[in-house]
Amino acid sequence: VLWNHMDFYDMMHNSTYINILFPWFITTSQPYLVIMDKWMTQGQLIDPSNEFCVKRNCEVSKSWKDAFHLDNVPLFIQDMSNKVLVSGKSCFFMEAVNKMPPDIKGPSLYNEFVDMFINKKEEENDEEDDKEEYIPPSMESCSLVLTNTDPVLCYTLQQIGSESSYHSNHRLFTPALSTDFNVPQDNYPLTHTIRKSLQTCIQNRFIQATTSLINTLKVDFRLLDHFRQVRLFLLMEAGDIMHNFTSLLFNRMMSGESWLESSFLNSILQEALQYDYKHME
Repeated sequence: VLWNHMDFYDMMHNSTYINILFPWFITTSQPYLVIMDKWMTQGQLIDPSNEFCVKRNCEVSKSWKDAFHLDNVPLFIQDMSNKVLVSGKSCFFMEAVNKMPPDIKGPSLYNEFVDMFINKKEEENDEEDDKEEYIPPSMESCSLVLTNTDPVLCYTLQQIGSESSYHSNHRLFTPALSTDFNVPQDNYPLTHTIRKSLQTCIQNRFIQATTSLINTLKVDFRLLDHFRQVRLFLLMEAGDIMHNFTSLLFNRMMSGESWLESSFLNSILQEALQYDYKHME
């Protein structure tokens, strides 16, 4: 609801409401981003209020496809939800097999999002400043607006960043907001900048988690070796071996003898594998 209202007033270029709604969004989104951060970097789904978009299927414990699913995805991460899901599943798998890399954890998602938002907004302002034909309107500081309208809300905003993070020094968001932003709302809506900032943060974690998972599968579980065996035998690239196996099998079938015994199938498979196929590697 809050995002819908902020998006609506952003399209209407109503800076008065935006200056009020934006700090509310930042404040209320912090707990959600904390849950998302633990999920995407540690594979831990800690959601006591059942508000996070990733849900666990308690009836399925080991299935990559069905153990977790998405539900009630917020609008501000809707186009990035699948990357959130896959990142957490990757970390969950690595944690389950005790292969979680120590360097996968980094700065908190909330802090990184705040920094990214500020940087992108400054870049957008710089781009607009270079266009002489357009002078963007100035948006008042959110902190200043809150001070004049709601002291309680202003105090709440100043507490942002008080939760623990991976950095020892936790920077508050309020001092950054005290700088006036020139918001070119015609070309760069505020909600657009929020989405782009979150998209960058989520993309970074997605790449880190999936890259670590692929490396784990390739090194620790010898995934490429398994693919090579599939290529040689199931895809019949090692045609001489499969020819020997099927020849022995068909001879047994043509003779009318029973060929379904597991002992017989194992024996002719072992016989076929005795042929030299190293040139196929």
